[in-house]
Formats: sequence, structure tokens, C-alpha cells
Amino acid sequence: MKILKPFHCRLEPTREQAQCLTRYRGCARFVWNKALTLQKRRLKAGYPLLSYGELARLLTLWRHSEEYGFFASAPVHPLQCAGIDSPADGSGRVSWNEGA
Repeated sequence: MKILKPFHCRLEPTREQAQCLTRYRGCARFVWNKALTLQKRRLKAGYPLLSYGELARLLTLWRHSEEYGFFASAPVHPLQCAGIDSPADGSGRVSWNEGA
């Protein structure tokens, strides 16, 4: 018989680490909101949702632009998870028409 027991741990980052984590979280939230707004506008205009590849390409462009260059200070993988693996990928997990 296999017994599953939870293991609880607590992260206690230093002040610098906490600042980095906060910055990463802020960048990821910004990407989520930007992708959500973009996809909602496309739906409202009657265009199809952007695919994973198209959103990844946009994220790369944003990271290299002057306006959104601060994305480069955050690791790309959390940003991809926020903006690309979100419902913005057209998977239909969230109704994009609600509140549009």
C-alpha cells in the first residue's frame, strides 16, 4: 500500500530575491492582461484568436521593444505561461465573450 503524505515548506527569500520575484510576477500579470486585451479586441472585431506561435512571436517582439523592454528583466518562461498558456491561446477554457 502506498501512503501519500503532504510535505509543507516555506520560502523565505532575501530582500533582493523577494524584489525579483515581485518583478517577475508583475511582468507575468502585465503579459496576461495584454494578451487578454488583444484577444478580446480580435474577437470583437471578428478576427480569429491568435495561436500559440503568434503569441510567442509577439512576446519576443515585446521583449525587444523599447516600450516593453522591461520584460527582458524577467525570465521568458513565466511570461510564456502567463500570456501563451493562458486562455489567450484559444483553448476555450474561458469564455472570452463574457464581459467583452
